[in-house]
Amino acid sequence: MMDISIYYQNARGLRTKTTEFYRNVCASTFDVIVITETWLLDSVFDTELFDARYVVFRRDRDYSATKLTRGGGVLIAVRRDFKVIPKVNYHSTAEDLWLLVSLFNKNKNKNCLDIYLCVLYLCKENLGLSFSQQLQNFLTSLNNVVISNPLSRFIIVGDFNLSNIKWTPSSTSDKSFEPSNHSSPNEILLIDEIRSLNLRQYNGNHNHFGKILDLVLSNIIVHVTDFSGDPLVPIDKHHGALVINIPNQQISSLSPAPRRKILFNRGDYSAINRELSTIDWVAEFSSRNLEECISFFYDNVNALIDKYIPYKMTSCTAYPVWYTAPLKKLINEKRKHLRKFKIYGNQSDLISFKLLRERFKSLEKTCYQNYINNVEDSIKGNPKRFWSYIKNRNKSMQIPNVLRYNGQEVNNGETICKAFSDYFMSSFLHVGSGSHRVSREASNCTSYISSITVDEKIIHQIIKRLDPGKSAGPDNLPSRFLINCSASISKPIALLFKLSLSQGCVPDMWKRAYITPVHKKGCRSEVSNYRPISKLCIIAKVFEKLIYRQTYSALCHSISLSQHGFIKGRSTVSNLILLGDYITDAMDDGYQVDVIYTDYSKAFDRIPHDILLNKLEMIGIHGDLLRWFASYVDNRCQAVVINNYISSWVVIPSGVPQGSLLGPLLFIIFVNDIEKCLKTSKLLCFADDMKIFARIRTYADAILLQEDLNLLQSYCIKNNLDLNPEKCTIISFSRRVNTISYEYSLQQRDLRRVHSMRDLGVTHDSKLLFDKHIDAIVSKASKALGFLIRSTQDFINAKTLKILYCALVRSGLEYASQVWSPRYAVYIDRIENIQKRFLKYLCYRTGETYKSDQYDQICRKHHLLPLTNRRKIADTTYLIKIVSNGINCPDLLSLLQFDVPTGNLRNFKPIHVPLARSNYRQNSFLLRAGKQFNDLYMTVDINLFNVSHTSVRRKLSSIYFELE
Repeated sequence: MMDISIYYQNARGLRTKTTEFYRNVCASTFDVIVITETWLLDSVFDTELFDARYVVFRRDRDYSATKLTRGGGVLIAVRRDFKVIPKVNYHSTAEDLWLLVSLFNKNKNKNCLDIYLCVLYLCKENLGLSFSQQLQNFLTSLNNVVISNPLSRFIIVGDFNLSNIKWTPSSTSDKSFEPSNHSSPNEILLIDEIRSLNLRQYNGNHNHFGKILDLVLSNIIVHVTDFSGDPLVPIDKHHGALVINIPNQQISSLSPAPRRKILFNRGDYSAINRELSTIDWVAEFSSRNLEECISFFYDNVNALIDKYIPYKMTSCTAYPVWYTAPLKKLINEKRKHLRKFKIYGNQSDLISFKLLRERFKSLEKTCYQNYINNVEDSIKGNPKRFWSYIKNRNKSMQIPNVLRYNGQEVNNGETICKAFSDYFMSSFLHVGSGSHRVSREASNCTSYISSITVDEKIIHQIIKRLDPGKSAGPDNLPSRFLINCSASISKPIALLFKLSLSQGCVPDMWKRAYITPVHKKGCRSEVSNYRPISKLCIIAKVFEKLIYRQTYSALCHSISLSQHGFIKGRSTVSNLILLGDYITDAMDDGYQVDVIYTDYSKAFDRIPHDILLNKLEMIGIHGDLLRWFASYVDNRCQAVVINNYISSWVVIPSGVPQGSLLGPLLFIIFVNDIEKCLKTSKLLCFADDMKIFARIRTYADAILLQEDLNLLQSYCIKNNLDLNPEKCTIISFSRRVNTISYEYSLQQRDLRRVHSMRDLGVTHDSKLLFDKHIDAIVSKASKALGFLIRSTQDFINAKTLKILYCALVRSGLEYASQVWSPRYAVYIDRIENIQKRFLKYLCYRTGETYKSDQYDQICRKHHLLPLTNRRKIADTTYLIKIVSNGINCPDLLSLLQFDVPTGNLRNFKPIHVPLARSNYRQNSFLLRAGKQFNDLYMTVDINLFNVSHTSVRRKLSSIYFELE
């Protein structure tokens, strides 16, 4: 039997106390933590406040609606192994938060204990509603909840801000308190409602002024005490910290069971390599078929792992990673003396407890700082550890213990895994598999490949270059093991690769994948809001890399120029520059451009294998390699893995393998002929992100674009691609007031017309101002900078702060800047202000004085260029890459015009920049970058056609530093 402990406190703001709060939470053992007046913004992550033991539910105040800058906000954090369901429909217009918490009973014959838990903050400030209206709305909601659930248990805790009510001990044995001296309408309203709902008030602890503002209402007996330990944040004089105990509950845990962890970093690899080298792999494989060879290989490898690599049993720990053995011992001693004091009341135990508590606080602070110092130092020797720490503080990867799928609740490891497995399987195309037919068009291909060369030395090189931090796939062999055994394991792997290719067969083990669900957006409790991430066998990925290199090399010239996804030398930037140039050129001529953004439902998952194999043959894959690809996509299996739970293995009936190297290549081959179905309009693709567009001079042009859209729909039907008309959108790009507004349709449904669209990470608006994009990236960068400042208070190295700024903040401000680089000062200044804010913080941390009029000098001192100069360098470098084949995009290169020198070379400008009628055309990438290059040409010694891109960037950076 045990008490369920609920910690409650009015925090009076957590924004500036995140590190202190987080450390104190880590040192606590409460089952539930309830906080009012959090003052949090949505930019503050749950993981900055709570460790992985808790699931956090928040209702932050909407400051944009209230026009306030602080105050309000409530949260409840519940132990992860409790079943919790948020009850958003119970929320009132006051600041309240409702949860249904279920405690599983160890006695299987008893039902679990369900408790409706609510936290409330009634604010005396005017939030659009008066205090009386807030109270009335909450009590109406409370009444509805209690009446709707007559047999349920309720605990309502929070700051009611009714200080004149006197609470005196009741005559009953439940240690509740009765109201007296309540005369105001609000006080009478509250007391009448409490009595009518048969609720009792259990808090009798007064604040510094002898008042009780925080109430604990319940229809079950709870014990409320003033918290005598160290509070999670300093106590406010108006509010104490309370502990609410629900006594004598016998509950079970949903935590994952201990598992066996092999310590691959501590293996005796000399012995393993020695024994692997003694095996005659050629002789052993010669008498076995492929699957038997695979079994023989893994049996021997696993036997050596068991023999030479130690393991340990791991389980969830209640202690943070920085807690050392002496610190844990202090905790146990401290708790022992407190427990003895509560039982016997001996003052010596209390004195010992207080002494140990002070020792604990001092040692915990030292341990934490040592941990932070080690994390900070690891950025050089073990960057994975450093970035793992930042990632864990930046976002939560945890999946709730209670999820909903198809309207049903799933609440244990097995059923959650099955729900995800069923959902992910619903994405696939369930059709009968037929054998592919050879197309007569196959003879039109210009390149052929029918076999793959397997070289043991090449395999050894690929293995040596693996990321040692990559975890194991279904075969349980991590990259660290393969790297350490590369000298002896490359030979059997090469033999297995050759055998697989010669037989045109892929082993079953290498066609398996573990699936991890990752949250996309929306409610975390909905299974449909997750996407699958695949983990394949690393040996299988080595095999794929070998095949990819040779296959891509043979076929790359046959891939459409409109495809920019997964093509070396092309990217989202090249895709968007081409689109932007087409639009600005048309707008400069006075025309509009209609762009139809298409959306395919689960395109990678729904590719029919028979059609795919037919297209592989059409593009030039033949013989054993084509048979190998047929085996590669056929009968692949996947299983969902969450914590230590795993779903049943299921066979994938369609699609290309996600998480693989070959999957994207197969997909772009599958859609490679899509451009041929269009007659008049243009097409740009990035994998399955496709858009068709055309100049619209008259309605006739719009009709032609509609006809191409119809042809695209016919192509999709023929190839089993599922176009989703509800998510397809149309934008008319034009600077004219009156545009041609044609109603485009798909599957007899009109497409939604929008004025802005996020395309490959850049928000395009119909005027091509990019103001919405700049708003979005500045807002996101500001939140990231806030996280950086909050999470680096204990870091001491300025270089670490700069690295984090460049990775978390600046990178978002510079993505695809070639596409949207601003022309007007208002936008330039908004972006630059983010870096100014960081430098102000950096100067504060280094003890320097920040002066805004010395921005350029401070940038130079910390080796940071102003962002406007970095965008110019990005423009110039990208232009040079286009010319010198660093960017493999002939369409872009064809848009550049070069001047031929005649006579005097002193003022020669190699890039011809055509005249533009408008500012937006003049600011398009090719014209803007061409002008910038011409301006620099006479001062920078650059061979436009043969140059190192790294040296160009370095040279340009030094020039801009000198210009500041």
